Amino acid sequence: MSRNAIVVINIQRKGIHNLLQYSLESFKDYSKKTNAELIILSFKKLDQKYSLHKQSPYEYLRFEKNQIYDLFGKYNRILRLDNDTIIKKDCPNLFELDSSNFYATREDVGSRKLARLKEIQDIQTQLGIVEGWDSFYFNSGVILASEIHKEAFNLSNLDLTAVKGGMQEQSVLNWLSFKLKFNIVDLGPNFNFMKFFEDDNIGTKKHSHIIHYAGENIEGKVEAFKKDILKYDLKSQSIV
Repeated sequence: MSRNAIVVINIQRKGIHNLLQYSLESFKDYSKKTNAELIILSFKKLDQKYSLHKQSPYEYLRFEKNQIYDLFGKYNRILRLDNDTIIKKDCPNLFELDSSNFYATREDVGSRKLARLKEIQDIQTQLGIVEGWDSFYFNSGVILASEIHKEAFNLSNLDLTAVKGGMQEQSVLNWLSFKLKFNIVDLGPNFNFMKFFEDDNIGTKKHSHIIHYAGENIEGKVEAFKKDILKYDLKSQSIV
């Protein structure tokens, strides 16, 4: 019997609002709905191993999302979520999708197209050319991967000091996924809804299943979380 997991990285930083208090209950509900284990990773594990702090001024803690590499083997499939996402009650079971595919939401669309195509060029300049990859750049906030995709989260053979820019973790994951020639399938805006999709008339929050508050400051995220929890009849809880 296959084992599935929903994994969220939530490493609390001093003075930063913990967004998990708004999203945790939706993760718990989805875990029960899909019979997947919910795992919250709250401690640094990769910093010392890969000297991630040397990635400053980039927010190096984002690379800690790659901790899921060590969870494959125990789990056949992992749905990795940023802590600034929330799952609506009508979200279908993503674990029923074809396990041979790597699922993520394409971001080189609409008003972000040129900027994300530039990210593809930049990461190939830094880490090496991936033949045939000149479009399709995905957001790393909602990722569904199977054990066959685990090497996309392996940082061991990379010179991370060569990676620059403001989207390092995301760009590295894109680079590895295309270099390894995985079959990458676009989940579309409904499973990783970000505000720009609605601004560009590509998708709507109303019809989305997973909302991602990427790109907003902490105050904006908190306000949006509170509003949507009420609007979509979701729950939140206080984190001690």
